[in-house]
Amino acid sequence: MKTSNNLLKFCCTLFAGLTVACSSDDNQPVDEEQTVIETPVTEVPAEEEPTLEEHVTMPNGFTFNGQFYAMNFLYVNDENGSDNPASGDIGIILADKDILNLENSPEVDFVYLDVNDVALQQTTYQNFSDYDVYVDSPFVNGQIQPATTLFDDNNEALKATASSVTISSITNTQITITFLLTRADGHVLTGYYNGAYSNISN
Repeated sequence: MKTSNNLLKFCCTLFAGLTVACSSDDNQPVDEEQTVIETPVTEVPAEEEPTLEEHVTMPNGFTFNGQFYAMNFLYVNDENGSDNPASGDIGIILADKDILNLENSPEVDFVYLDVNDVALQQTTYQNFSDYDVYVDSPFVNGQIQPATTLFDDNNEALKATASSVTISSITNTQITITFLLTRADGHVLTGYYNGAYSNISN
């Protein structure tokens, strides 16, 4: 019996030692530096404005605030004049109707862009200060009567903070252009025209 008691005590002592050893491991302080998983910060690129090149597959016209307006006619008006050929004003006019042969119409969509050059050439004109864009506007006695105005260089709320016209190609009768206007409120107009034009210079 004494031998059995001694064996029992030995087993109990051994079990207690194992229990203490395991408990001490479980109570070890956690090294926080080893458990923190750092997630790399990925910068999200800012949303970019559409570039002119992105719109070269558009039909003739422009898009503003999600709506497309067809521009079927383009006119070039060299406003330099024979008396001052280097004054640097050339008007590019786009319209959905042929305003040269139109006296009156209840609704005309109209774009006017005035760039500075003695002659139009293959280049990009930027930040010009003379422009107007009207839609659904009456055309009376050969004159546009502004109704719904999208851009107006004389109206602070409708001025463009950025403007550009890129002429990709031009001959005596054909022209390819892309144009872009941006307002202070973030609205962007992007347009494209490829086809025949009329020179209405005096």
